[in-house]
Amino acid sequence: MGSRAALTALLLGMAGLAIGEETLGRMGTVEVTSGELTRMLASRGLGAGATLSIDELDKLVRDELARRMILSEARAKGWDKKPEVVDRLERARDDALIASYVGELARPAADYPAEADVAAAYEANKPAFLTARQYRVAQIFLAINAGESADGVMAKARDIAAKAAAKPADFAKLALQHSHHRESAVRGGELGWVPERQLLPEVREAIQGLAKGAVSNPIRSSTGIHIVHVMERREPVTRALDEVRAQIVDSLRARKAEAASQQYLSDLTRRTPITVNQVELSRYAKPAK
Repeated sequence: MGSRAALTALLLGMAGLAIGEETLGRMGTVEVTSGELTRMLASRGLGAGATLSIDELDKLVRDELARRMILSEARAKGWDKKPEVVDRLERARDDALIASYVGELARPAADYPAEADVAAAYEANKPAFLTARQYRVAQIFLAINAGESADGVMAKARDIAAKAAAKPADFAKLALQHSHHRESAVRGGELGWVPERQLLPEVREAIQGLAKGAVSNPIRSSTGIHIVHVMERREPVTRALDEVRAQIVDSLRARKAEAASQQYLSDLTRRTPITVNQVELSRYAKPAK
């Protein structure tokens, strides 16, 4: 079975079908099996019902194979025996143990947060759930090439803009004829829906007051001159609670876990106070200026 087919089989297996230990990928002397990938996904919190695409799974396997190949080479050269590496590995192991232990102690109950908590957080943070204003726009872009007169290009842009604003006008035809941005020009200049914050500042400012169907005056930016057709616009709206519920739940659980972690540390230091030998410690400090 090919690697991509085996990955597909694994996806089915994660949904409840029994599968064997297929080799999903190989790089030199290292390989990743279906069982190992299942454990890798579980360690990332992706168990049964995971919705990773075949391409995402393929990348995961490739990255893991590269990681293991580098690890194999490092071990073959005795890198894991270097004293400074041994110390770092031991500390990393200890840090992972601490993170796992405290993380489990601080994990909120499965039924947290209650629906009332989610609703309250939604109401308190509604501005954060406001969508950005969006514009469906088309453009005619004129570049200013080296040695070319900016005033001359601007004069040409004004002439094109006047034709584009005339009634009737075929903006798409003008874009195909004149726009230097060929990727959009072949689509009649259309750029599709663009969030306001992704527009160039000069363009954003110039089209904010334009009505649907309007064509802007030439807009000078750092990249050239733009003539923008505002085809449609969507005003900001607050996303519904159902759309952001998962985001709110994750945020509340993370905050509660962080608070529980801090409380655990506070309780630990209260039960077992910390003492520091400041006199001895001062030998390691930089001299005071």
